[in-house]
Amino acid sequence: MTSAGSASPSSAPEPGAEPGLAIVQDPDEQITIFLWSNASDEALQALAALDLDELTLRRPDRGRVQLVWNPASAKWQIRGHE
Repeated sequence: MTSAGSASPSSAPEPGAEPGLAIVQDPDEQITIFLWSNASDEALQALAALDLDELTLRRPDRGRVQLVWNPASAKWQIRGHE
């Protein structure tokens, strides 16, 4: 997997700083995960529990899958793009 974002994974956010966005991509599986640095423990636990193989089978199209946390539903949402 590759990642891009505003901060390296080893750097701690400064107090009062705006949350950063990490974009993690797996080009082989065509999965992209958008993860904010202030993600809740609930979001991280749900992400760890995801079966990515199952997600790629259920994607809305055969293109890239984008996963985004929805705090209102407390679930990761799938957005598919060709």
